[in-house]
Amino acid sequence: MRRDILTYLRQVSRGRWHTGLREWLNSALAYSTAYGAYFMDKNSNPAVQLLNPAGLYDPAPNGYSHVARLAPNVRLVYTAGQGGENAESQLSPDFAEQVRQAFANVQIALAAADAQIKDVAKITVLIVDHSMERLQILGAEISRVWGELPAPACTLIPVPRLALDEMLFEVEAVAAVAV
Repeated sequence: MRRDILTYLRQVSRGRWHTGLREWLNSALAYSTAYGAYFMDKNSNPAVQLLNPAGLYDPAPNGYSHVARLAPNVRLVYTAGQGGENAESQLSPDFAEQVRQAFANVQIALAAADAQIKDVAKITVLIVDHSMERLQILGAEISRVWGELPAPACTLIPVPRLALDEMLFEVEAVAAVAV
């Protein structure tokens, strides 16, 4: 298919078609046909393309995407792991509240670097005493924070403890912002 489209375009344009279009077409066709990926068209951020390739299960119900592919010429923003502490260094004993506060803290950190939640390509989550109940709380919060946008790629790591004894949750984010 790719060869047929490229041959047709070369014949029609006699080899003088726009290089950017050729590069885009090569990239899109090679990626989509080689990997059978489907693209998340709800993503409004051109710097991050969130993908769920054919052959892998649909991760959307669990609040993440399998792959985050970055466009050329993007600025990366890394947040440190954000726990559930508020601005006064108070930490709720409630897991759900810590999750809500940690994602609020991520958004504050992103804003300091001129980035938004829609720019996040990947998150890494650490959960103390991980359970299905805690996974459901995390999934609900990811759905609330990202809304209709596709959720970023995510790695969840169960841990026995975090930096502070009272910490139950921590999340770090990597965002890509078009320059």
